Amino acid sequence: MKKQITLYITRHGETEYNTEHRVQGQSDSPLTAYGRAVAARLGCGLSDTKFDYVYSSSAGRALDTTRIIMENMGAEMPINIDDNLCERGFGKLEGRIISGGVWEQAREAAIKAGHAGKFDMTILSSSYEEVTPLGEPVIEKPYNVEDFGEFKARLIKALDDICEKVSDGESQVLVVTHGFAIIAMLHALTGERYGTGSIDNASVTLIENVDGVYYVRKVNDTSYSK
Repeated sequence: MKKQITLYITRHGETEYNTEHRVQGQSDSPLTAYGRAVAARLGCGLSDTKFDYVYSSSAGRALDTTRIIMENMGAEMPINIDDNLCERGFGKLEGRIISGGVWEQAREAAIKAGHAGKFDMTILSSSYEEVTPLGEPVIEKPYNVEDFGEFKARLIKALDDICEKVSDGESQVLVVTHGFAIIAMLHALTGERYGTGSIDNASVTLIENVDGVYYVRKVNDTSYSK
C-alpha cells in the first residue's frame, strides 16, 4: 500500500525575544499577546484539516502554540513531544542581541549571486561564531553554537521518526517547531545553497513524504493565519 504523509510544519507564535531581536535558540521566551492571537488564527485556519497526529518541539513556546492551535481547531489529541524538533542551540549567544549582520550578509551574498529574496546558507550556517554580542556581560569565543550539520541531521531524524511511526495509507500530521529549524529542514531536503527567506510566525510549510521520499510543496504559507 502506498504511504503518503503530509506534514504541516509551522513556526511557533511570536515571542518576547522575537520582538526584542534576541537570539532565542534553545532558551525560551513567552508568547506575546500577538503571538497567542496569530496561533489562534492558525488553529481556526486549520479547522477543516483532519490531523491524524500532532508533534511539537519540547520548547515552551512551541508547546503553548500547539495547545492554542488545537483549542481553536476544536481538536483533542495527544501531543507527541520531540526534542529533535527544537531550535538550533546557540550556546553563549542565547538571550543576547548580536551585531555582525549574519542575515544581512547572507541576504547580500544571495543577491550578488542572482538569488534575490533568498539567503546564502553557507553564511547562515557558519557565521554565528564571528558575531559580537552586545551589552554585558562580555563573553568569549567559542560561543558553542550547535554544529549546522548535526542540527540538520537531528531535524531530519525527527521527520523520519514521524513518518516511520504513522500508519500506512494517507496521513496528515501537524508539526510545531521553529523558524531556523524549518529553514534548516528545507536546506537538508533540497541541498540548495540559497535558502528560503524568513519563516513567519504561524506560517505553514507543507512537506509530503511519499513512500519514503520527501517533496516540498509550499513554503511559508501565511494564508491559514490571516
